[in-house]
Amino acid sequence: MADDAAPKPRFEPPPWEREAFERFRTERERAEAEARSSTQPPAGPSEPPATQAAPTATAGRSIEAAEGAAGSGDKPAGVSEAEIESMLVGLRAEEPPAARTNLAIVNTVIGLFVGAGVLLIVEAALLFGRTRAAGAGGMLGATASLLVMLAGVGFIAGAVLLFRKYHM
Repeated sequence: MADDAAPKPRFEPPPWEREAFERFRTERERAEAEARSSTQPPAGPSEPPATQAAPTATAGRSIEAAEGAAGSGDKPAGVSEAEIESMLVGLRAEEPPAARTNLAIVNTVIGLFVGAGVLLIVEAALLFGRTRAAGAGGMLGATASLLVMLAGVGFIAGAVLLFRKYHM
């Protein structure tokens, strides 16, 4: 029940996009104000110009005020979730892909890790096979071969992680 009552984290645009988000919000509010003023009857000459400019004065309103209205049950005049998601998808499409630098070195390191891992696993199997002692000596040889094998598996796991990072 406490999870339902927890407030959603507020969306914060990245600093380099804050100006674009503000510009989008003011343009959208201006368009809404124009749409509202076009549906209302034209203002008479006795009405002062300050009341005609009142809808555009909300352009300076902060996102916090819109979210405060949402928390009180009113419909916020802010950006809807669908618009935010579409803007984020657009921003993600504009980002340049990550540069693949030093790919030859990365591939060499991956190959070395795989080779070392396979070599260690083979050596662990040979060490375990050469263990002929019984009792504590046999247990020591088996434990040493297990540790060497785990080191080999660790090298192969590191190679897999590097491959996933740079190739997927």
